[in-house]
Amino acid sequence: MKNTTRVLALLAGGLLVAGSTVDAQSLPADYFVNVNVGLQVHSHEFSSRDEFPIYDETGTVISSQSVGNGFLFDVSGAYRVWNSVAFGVGLSTFGDSGDASMTATIPHPLFFSAPRTVTAVAENLSRRETAIHLQAIFFLLTPDFMPDDARIALVIGPSIFHLRQELIASVSVPTGTQNALPVVENQSKTGVGFNGGFDLTYPIDQRYGIGGFVRYAGGQVDLDSAADVKVGGFQAGVGLRIGF
Repeated sequence: MKNTTRVLALLAGGLLVAGSTVDAQSLPADYFVNVNVGLQVHSHEFSSRDEFPIYDETGTVISSQSVGNGFLFDVSGAYRVWNSVAFGVGLSTFGDSGDASMTATIPHPLFFSAPRTVTAVAENLSRRETAIHLQAIFFLLTPDFMPDDARIALVIGPSIFHLRQELIASVSVPTGTQNALPVVENQSKTGVGFNGGFDLTYPIDQRYGIGGFVRYAGGQVDLDSAADVKVGGFQAGVGLRIGF
């Protein structure tokens, strides 16, 4: 929540600066495409819990899992609808893998209130995030030391995230024992969030340029076995800029 508040404050300041935009500068292209590679620097943790009947009692399993940072691919396209305003849509993908730790409580097959605690680790569980970003783009005045046809843009809008995550959903208990093996499932769901940040374009010629971006694009998804799983985060990247 604190990160989101900081981002919104930063973007609000950018919108105030956008009151004087590129009207006095050369206008951007009508259509433009950005292709970037970058890094998602946020790491997340989430947990899941399951209860199941066994031996006329209730067994439980709790797992915890972390997601690290990693490489990001991002592509977007936009159309300039006014001198300093454009609307666009972007697509980003992020993948990672990590381990999940599990603690299960298994009742005794013969005696009541005599549970056994079992721990285990499931390794290399995969994660794939795919996000669609709807974007309102506001071109800002560039500093004097930059070329007139360089571009600094404030970008903000809603995001739709699709998460596919392997996780420990339950356990398998061999009949008549208090042993437990993790049951891994690949679960997927869609959630919503928002994106906001800045994009820079430095021209090479009239059509092509290089650039970079920094933004926050995040939200949360409710999987079948884990609620409020955070997706996205702070992202930065560099790439190619093409205007038409």
